Amino acid sequence: MKAGAVDERTGNWEVEFPAYRVYFFSADGATDTYRVVEARDVHQVFRWADTQARGRRYVVYVEVEDARGIGLLQLTGDDPNRPDDPRRVPQGDLG
Repeated sequence: MKAGAVDERTGNWEVEFPAYRVYFFSADGATDTYRVVEARDVHQVFRWADTQARGRRYVVYVEVEDARGIGLLQLTGDDPNRPDDPRRVPQGDLG
């Protein structure tokens, strides 16, 4: 991870209440997908996902729309159905 100072005036737009998507992955490979709207902040979405996970792994995305359509920015988690996921944490590795 790298962090550095940035001029806050360089952002051209923002969305106060973005839509999120949460993908839950079952051990059998099934995926349950939810769209979350009107959340106060991303922490509320993370808490909701934690309570709904019931032992399943999950990924949280924020939706972004541009000329190409709806895109997803990954915020946390990794997709067990995608072996090349750069965020993937090996089983048993806590950090």
